[in-house]
Amino acid sequence: MAPGAPQATPLSPLMQTAVAALARELACRSFGGGPRDALDSLPNLDGFSEVAKQHLACQAAASSCEAFEACDADVGVPVSCPGEQRQKCDGNALVSCDGEGGGRRFECSDMSPDNPLCVSSSDDPDNFGCAAATGCSGIGSCSGDVVQLCMDGLVLGHNCRASGGTCVTEGGFPGCGASCTVERCDGTVAVTCGLDSALGLISVRSRRQNCADFGSDFTCSLDSGGKARCRPRSASCDLGPTGGCDGETAWTCWNGAVLRFDCGAVADAQCQDTGDEATCAGGGDDSFRFPAPGSSSSSSRDAQ
Repeated sequence: MAPGAPQATPLSPLMQTAVAALARELACRSFGGGPRDALDSLPNLDGFSEVAKQHLACQAAASSCEAFEACDADVGVPVSCPGEQRQKCDGNALVSCDGEGGGRRFECSDMSPDNPLCVSSSDDPDNFGCAAATGCSGIGSCSGDVVQLCMDGLVLGHNCRASGGTCVTEGGFPGCGASCTVERCDGTVAVTCGLDSALGLISVRSRRQNCADFGSDFTCSLDSGGKARCRPRSASCDLGPTGGCDGETAWTCWNGAVLRFDCGAVADAQCQDTGDEATCAGGGDDSFRFPAPGSSSSSSRDAQ
């Protein structure tokens, strides 16, 4: 480690995997922001399905952008798919065919415990998917902590415990958590307001994030703007530089935590200092390169 480069904040095993996967995503794909923006959009770690964890582990181990992109097609079990049918059910497994004799088999319960059944839509018998049930009308409803939405004749479930909340119906629409305007800390849990689910379908009106999921030293605290943040108790980078390059490793300050991204683990990628943080770039043909620090188009940002 170069002189002056800060030590990384200890992270939980799953957060370490997420950071390694993020380094590869930054290096390989066009991304409209830096590491801090990507970290802010992380879903609750304890809500990851088994398939999502496998996908994340594949990305984290990729040594090239080609291997990283291949992870998108490497989920599920390879199977043969004779004929032209694109999708079908095999028990409660969804088989997605490529039209060329091959395909992938996905156990619905591994994809989403809330949608364990492989069914055809009541609206379109040729439309197959993993769902909680088939045959529905209207918008949806709450079933305990689970939001059940009616989409194209399939009942799609989403357990609000994945965002730390319960299912609440407001204005006729089911969603996770009650609406809120004031964020707070419940011990080590950050309660934040007005977030959207990564699914893009579920309204997450309030979200509960157990900060300990990031690492044993993380807890919740309110920032100067009243936002609930997950921060390490021994925050080490609030008053110093907010990011930089340490050889081929990019480091950034995120809510007082120092996170390090091994850009050199990806073929042709390198650390690039953007002036207010650092990122991995150059690994893929469409990877985004930030302007050099001090150029007319470079930006600045305060440490979070």
